[in-house]
Amino acid sequence: MNAYEERGPRIEGFADRLIEVYVHRAGSEDTSLILGELEDSSENLMRDLGELVVTLAFRAANAMTVYDLTDPQRRLVPEKIDRLREQLEDATRRWTRELKEAANG
Repeated sequence: MNAYEERGPRIEGFADRLIEVYVHRAGSEDTSLILGELEDSSENLMRDLGELVVTLAFRAANAMTVYDLTDPQRRLVPEKIDRLREQLEDATRRWTRELKEAANG
């Protein structure tokens, strides 16, 4: 087992928590607490922050594409297509509703 495989679950846990903060709009106070916990539990803060940034970047890219990022062939992932389609449909409904409300004053 390499060093990242040993630290990975811990870093991924911090990434999960940060994503939850922003998905639920909890704000900067929770972000500061989570980053403080990372700092307090770290043996090498620069390494851990770097790994956290890479983990978050991968998760962001993975969420925004219909491809399998880990596959060299970049195969399509039907579940990702369905999720993104549902998000687009929901956003379109909400946008249409907002436009109607704005037009009706």
